[in-house]
Amino acid sequence: MPDEYFIPWLSSNIIALILLFFCWKYPKIGRYAYAIIFLLAAFINITTAIGSPELYLEYSKWTFLKVYERFIEGYFKEHITGFVTIIGLGQLLVSLGLLIGSYFYKPALIGGLLFAIGILPLGMGSGFPAPVFMIMSFWLLLTNKKINIPESSIS
Repeated sequence: MPDEYFIPWLSSNIIALILLFFCWKYPKIGRYAYAIIFLLAAFINITTAIGSPELYLEYSKWTFLKVYERFIEGYFKEHITGFVTIIGLGQLLVSLGLLIGSYFYKPALIGGLLFAIGILPLGMGSGFPAPVFMIMSFWLLLTNKKINIPESSIS
């Protein structure tokens, strides 16, 4: 890993471990922290996809699955803005579902879980092993009987 990526990689893993701890011991804090992170990620992904879509091509060199590499360098390359905007909108929906709660809570957790599973094969490009910690965090929130069906945060 080049030195320029070490600090972002280390930071993402430290944050993911802290979030895992909060999802285990203080699930409400973990829930809202992930809501904020997914909201920020949605904003960053959508604005970057529109302004500098070529940046997403970097991920092909980090993936450990050839199918991901071929996809990024092929079809994805021709449709970066569309793909990443859809991902950003999905992140926004996860964020809103975590914030609103009620019937939107479980689908938001499942969406976050699927997102983490989806970026896992990007290897170091996803901050690996950070997605593993995200998967564990979302699983803890999903199986936590105390907060499984929270009331709406808005009402």
